Amino acid sequence: MARQIVFQRNNQGLAITCRAIGLDRAAFQALVRMIRKARPKAAEPPAEAMASLLEFYDGVSQEAANLTVAKWRRQVSLMEVPAARAQA
Repeated sequence: MARQIVFQRNNQGLAITCRAIGLDRAAFQALVRMIRKARPKAAEPPAEAMASLLEFYDGVSQEAANLTVAKWRRQVSLMEVPAARAQA
């Protein structure tokens, strides 16, 4: 799940996660740039793409982000139950 969030092309999952942990806008923007540099053949996102992502980030409340992350955790937990039974 973490890998999906970090390497998602549009970075909206990362925006939600960062908002949930209280990361400020400037730190989020710096994180996105660092992650993009770590991707093979990734260029700096176009200014309009970054502006759109920051607009998305600004539009997500911390409460909504926390609810979304909690939902993701439940989904991951549900996926792990069959795997745990198979190992027993």
